[in-house]
Amino acid sequence: MEERSRASIYDKCNEYVIRQPLVRLRGKKPEPGRFEDFFKDSFGRFEVWNGKLVKRMVRTSSRSAIRQAAGLFANHGALLADHFVADRFGSWEAAMEHYGRFEPFFNGFLEYFAERKQQFMDKTEELIKQTHDGITEMKIKTPHSHGGVANLLKVLTKTMHEQGSSIRTIAKVQYAVCIQAGIFVPEEFITDVLVAADIDQKVWEEGKPE
Repeated sequence: MEERSRASIYDKCNEYVIRQPLVRLRGKKPEPGRFEDFFKDSFGRFEVWNGKLVKRMVRTSSRSAIRQAAGLFANHGALLADHFVADRFGSWEAAMEHYGRFEPFFNGFLEYFAERKQQFMDKTEELIKQTHDGITEMKIKTPHSHGGVANLLKVLTKTMHEQGSSIRTIAKVQYAVCIQAGIFVPEEFITDVLVAADIDQKVWEEGKPE
């Protein structure tokens, strides 16, 4: 799902590009541009990316929960990248200077998201262990079948979607069920939504478009 952040991050980077004017007065020294070549590829060709591909992929998705998750990343990609930039470089300009081109910049964000995802999974694994140990001490029986939990999550997701629940709410419920069952089996796109929330809680704000 983090790949869907591309257009939003592209637009954010574009805000820092200063291009030379196409037309200038004769004899006037041209203003220096900044990051003018940032969106060129390794062959010197300019990348064309305006988000249409993302929107088309979202519209054609057959599963609404995936469509909602994709929309969340498409709308909040730059917000998530703010943390990548702040943690590694301090400012967008410094990050753009470091990478020189958009493609390496975006790959750097994907690597950052993968690291945060691993941290989230490690934290979840520890929480499940603590919960399981506590349940064992209390001698309470809970389901430990991956298939049983997975089927329960599918039914919950379908029911919640039909009730108009947001992808945020669906992710929260799936996470709570898994922790209680001592098994973490949400689908990958749900895990990505949880990681995004772990990076920045603002993505959980209700009322924002998905």
